[in-house]
Amino acid sequence: MPSLIRSFVGCTLALVLGTVCVLTLGGCNIVGPATYLIAGPEKQDAAYVLDKERPTVVFVDDRIPVLPRRNLRQTIALGIQNQLLSEKVLVNVIDTRSIMAAAMREQSTEPTDLITLAKSVNAEVLIYVTPEAFTLSPDRATYMPTSIFRVKVLDVTLDQPRVFPIDDRAGFPVGIQGSERATDLPKTTSEVVRGEERLATLSAEKIAMVFYKHEAREGEKLNKDTK
Repeated sequence: MPSLIRSFVGCTLALVLGTVCVLTLGGCNIVGPATYLIAGPEKQDAAYVLDKERPTVVFVDDRIPVLPRRNLRQTIALGIQNQLLSEKVLVNVIDTRSIMAAAMREQSTEPTDLITLAKSVNAEVLIYVTPEAFTLSPDRATYMPTSIFRVKVLDVTLDQPRVFPIDDRAGFPVGIQGSERATDLPKTTSEVVRGEERLATLSAEKIAMVFYKHEAREGEKLNKDTK
């Protein structure tokens, strides 16, 4: 019996390899999916690698404001913070609510600078996030959740604290855009709130991905989830 099993396995493996060879020689694009199954999905590298041991805090700032509700700042910041912990990108995180509380104490006419704000909660690294766009509909007629954020990383122990991105003063852009749909525009206040919370959660996930390797298609899944 063992010899029969070995023979069957050997024949099956030979058949699979032979099929791949034939498809390769024939130029057939089926080899692509076969390679995908063997090697796994394509990975997108982190845009910036954080030092997981250093005290780090996430701060979402919205002074203009862009976000429709103030509490969405906390939703986004907590989402980023929790995902970075879950993915083991960071192990030493200062709760974002502490820096938000410190920011609320600042005088509106004399806002505290970011370095002082981060140091006030004993952080060495600040992940600073600002929204540029956040909407469920571009024209109030079609449902197309869209968000754009800018991300910066500051090392507040350095004389020149900006460490990411170096070549873009506005910050690293991160965005989500769902597919346009004409019939699903939220009509009630509760539907709007749920849609905004969902977009905030997905935006946080996409921002967190800036800092770790992930499936290249994962961003596409986020877009699909906004439907």
